[in-house]
Amino acid sequence: MVLLWVDIRDRKSRFHPNGSAAEGYRHLWAVVTGVRMRWRERCGGHAGYHRHAAGVSILRHLAAVIEIITPGTCAMCGIPGPVSCAPCLSALPRLAGAGCECCGHPWPQEVATCPQCPPAVAWTRQALEYDPSVARLMSALKDSRRRGLVAPIVVLMDEVLDRPPDGAVLVPVPLTRARLAERGFNQASLLATALGGAWAMPVAHALVRADDGTHQRGASRSARAGQVAGAFAAAGTAPHHAVIVDDVLTTGATLTAAARALRLAGCARVGAITTARVVAGGRGTTVG
Repeated sequence: MVLLWVDIRDRKSRFHPNGSAAEGYRHLWAVVTGVRMRWRERCGGHAGYHRHAAGVSILRHLAAVIEIITPGTCAMCGIPGPVSCAPCLSALPRLAGAGCECCGHPWPQEVATCPQCPPAVAWTRQALEYDPSVARLMSALKDSRRRGLVAPIVVLMDEVLDRPPDGAVLVPVPLTRARLAERGFNQASLLATALGGAWAMPVAHALVRADDGTHQRGASRSARAGQVAGAFAAAGTAPHHAVIVDDVLTTGATLTAAARALRLAGCARVGAITTARVVAGGRGTTVG
């Protein structure tokens, strides 16, 4: 609470009566996020932070209270109104047109496979190119815990993506127990559940995660691959055709590790669907 007071004191000049409502709401979220980051540093990193379970719970509930007591604002532009306004949603960069038939990466012409295809995954599809506007959208969902964004995200995915074939089962990428306790929900699970409803498809929590939850944000391709190697295991009987669901495809390391775990458990075919992907040479090559 001392950290919260210091952060509010440092930012109090930004809450002027003459300032815009959107500006004030953005800084409220910044207070909570800033306190959480500074507290993690005080605790000696990610592992130490999660040893303080009570404090993690307090910050999670504080974020939820702020979302309730403040008028809604668009997660991307900050204008008061819907959680994602129509102009911002329409401006998000859809992935369509020519590209890789296997992984969906955009290219000047169609190709059967490409260097961006995640190994062990038969096919992948994504709705959006990861750029700064998508980064704000995903950060609002995960870091600011604005779960109301799941509905418009899934509507967009349903518009852009083809429904997987009959017989396929949606499998969300699991979080570590520590990350789930910090965030309060698994965004991949929320997306999979909503997509399952929209597409009338079954959802199975067929994977468990056993790694230490090392942060992947900003990590290189090789570092990401090492961080998730062996991180997943099947939970019970694997579906015959699994479709992994995640929020962002960056290097493909997470999808590859998850697909290998499912294949080891007897899954015959593994595909993947994500909300967005980082495009080689694109505008959002570092996921933050």
